[in-house]
Amino acid sequence: MKYITSGSFKNCLADFFGRFGRVDALWKFAKVDPQTEARWRLHGTIPVGEAYLRVLYFLEFIGYELEELKRVPEVVASIGRCVAFDTITEESVAKRLAYQEKDLFRYTRGGVKPHQDRATTMASIVSENTSALLMVMEKKKREFTSLDIRREARSTATDISGNGSDTERIKRFASACAIIRDDGKELLKGPVEVRRALRREMNNQSPELHRTFDVLHQLLKERKGDQQL
Repeated sequence: MKYITSGSFKNCLADFFGRFGRVDALWKFAKVDPQTEARWRLHGTIPVGEAYLRVLYFLEFIGYELEELKRVPEVVASIGRCVAFDTITEESVAKRLAYQEKDLFRYTRGGVKPHQDRATTMASIVSENTSALLMVMEKKKREFTSLDIRREARSTATDISGNGSDTERIKRFASACAIIRDDGKELLKGPVEVRRALRREMNNQSPELHRTFDVLHQLLKERKGDQQL
């Protein structure tokens, strides 16, 4: 069976079930009962409401690139992550933004874009919850290690190449650069509050943006006769 790493929510969920079958972590993360998960897995039923939101970000978290998330502004996607990882409730988001709870699902499905004032409030909510979100995601990363499809892809690359360490490093580096480029572009388009939150996070956490830039500069500067660089 040929697996995928990107596509629509429906196709990625089907791929997940094809890879892993019944997984308790999914229905627990989505906060539904096992019978509901069985309907998704066995009959192709699509989650709705908050369950859809949670499954969407569950799939993203373990490595899928979802078409639905490419259609929404990053600030909206970030709000969805905060709700999915329980750093804030959808009720509290709705209260802060003065809208009905169902509007959040419309935003995250890409059908409606928030007005500028709401986008600014969303950015503030994201900023307030960034540290808590990172802590929760770090914990979940350890819990979901066996479900990480990126890890699985790296293992496959190692088996094929016979040179695991360097091959994995190159692929991880290329993937990280693509993420920095794409997410950076989206961050530059969004509210300045989100970029301020990014800079605060970079100062407090291990990434240390200035050191990352120094490494990139050294890699790009190094030529030494290598015509491929």
